[in-house]
Amino acid sequence: MPSFSQSKDLTRLGRAVRYSYKKLRPFREKRLERLRELCGFHYSDDGTRSRVPINLLEMARSIYLTNLVAQSPRVLVVAENPLLHALGKDAEVNVNHLLKEIRFEQSLEEIVDAALFLVGIAKVGLQSAETAELAGFLHDAQQAFCDPVHFDHWVHDTNAYRMEQVQFCGDRYRLPYDFVMQSDLFKNKDKLHP
Repeated sequence: MPSFSQSKDLTRLGRAVRYSYKKLRPFREKRLERLRELCGFHYSDDGTRSRVPINLLEMARSIYLTNLVAQSPRVLVVAENPLLHALGKDAEVNVNHLLKEIRFEQSLEEIVDAALFLVGIAKVGLQSAETAELAGFLHDAQQAFCDPVHFDHWVHDTNAYRMEQVQFCGDRYRLPYDFVMQSDLFKNKDKLHP
């Protein structure tokens, strides 16, 4: 990944992000059309315009979700060395507890559901102590998390031919103004406006 330490580099990055976000607009629009078909005619004003007696898209979605995310994932840790069996069992119990605590099954279902219509994206990491309060009650400080990323908030380098060549990728999110102003994570706060 390139270093964006200079102001000129950040300006170029900003332009590239805006360009790529604009290039992804047709994909967002097609995804929205598929979601309208899923909702059907009678759901709301935002539903599809065509009347369909049996929503086959909803039926297919339901079948795929049931088969792809049938139950909460669990891990099995098997150590080849007999001396490490106890450590393996401890790791297995701890990981399974973590998956349950962060509601991994729910995140996985949302990611798979998104993948049925376009692409499923997950943000995985360790929650920092400074932003744990903003992330929600499922995010404890220094704990692993797995969150689905909504495609409307996603951007990546659209000039790359393969994912290995992508220069940037990320999702847009909002932070409270007071948090940004009090945090040491952000520089150039004098340019921010409430």
